[in-house]
Amino acid sequence: MVRYEVTKVGIPRFEPIARAVELGLQEEAKAIQAEAGKFFMTWEGKPDVSTKVERTGDSIVATVYLTGDARILDIAKWVIHGTKRHDIPKSPKPWQMKYPGTFTPKTQPGVVQSVSGGKSGEATYHGKQVTHPGIKPRRIFEKIAQDRRRHFRLRMAKSMAKGLANAIRTAVKR
Repeated sequence: MVRYEVTKVGIPRFEPIARAVELGLQEEAKAIQAEAGKFFMTWEGKPDVSTKVERTGDSIVATVYLTGDARILDIAKWVIHGTKRHDIPKSPKPWQMKYPGTFTPKTQPGVVQSVSGGKSGEATYHGKQVTHPGIKPRRIFEKIAQDRRRHFRLRMAKSMAKGLANAIRTAVKR
């Protein structure tokens, strides 16, 4: 599982405010989930983007995480975080060492979107060790967080105002 913690918010003393903040975080986590889904949209065997909002101790934690097949999660991790240039050792079965001559990725660094039809050139067979050039990190969750910062602040302000109004309404009824 790959986890990205959206935020931790200290739980306010009044339950109506805490509940409103929790609902606001759930809405924000769903918005991030939808944005991340755009990135994986054209993948074959794409990972599932899931959310969880829970109270832990004195905080409310919203988490957006990837689930799915372990192999797909490895690939997602490599694409999101990038890889360094590395050697792929010689295979005892040369026909297994099949690589495209050229490759055009479906995703680009700093863009939370995926285009259909990443392209590979003619297959080249190598029986010898090859060097993978590495993958530039896409950092999609950092990009989503940067893009949603203003939305998040507005959503939290509205949630807290709504919770405070409910707390006051409840207190006045007593």
